[in-house]
Amino acid sequence: VGEKIISKIPLANSIFSTTKQISKIVFAEGGKKPKVVLVEYPRKGTYCIGFATQPIDSQKLDKIPIFVPTSPNPSSGFLVFFEKNDIKELQISPDDAFKLIISGGLSLNELESLSSFKF
Repeated sequence: VGEKIISKIPLANSIFSTTKQISKIVFAEGGKKPKVVLVEYPRKGTYCIGFATQPIDSQKLDKIPIFVPTSPNPSSGFLVFFEKNDIKELQISPDDAFKLIISGGLSLNELESLSSFKF
């Protein structure tokens, strides 16, 4: 019922459908789940939450592709390649990371694992 209502709203429909597609990939049961990471982007001293689209410990890759979603619409973003030692894996679920991104940081107080992270 909710999806039918949203599908009738022009802008909300496009945002919802794209976010739904991405969330199906990120939250898929089994298979490869992307790791939530923190990367220094777009400049030194500025940090973004991203999703490692390949294993961070991959022996095949010199640089790891990281999808950095934009806020509040995580269906758009940037694919940036980082050196392995520039990637810091976070101990939060993709679900919590999406909540943080969509809320624009308002849900940060709920995430104890980020509060202890040293920048």
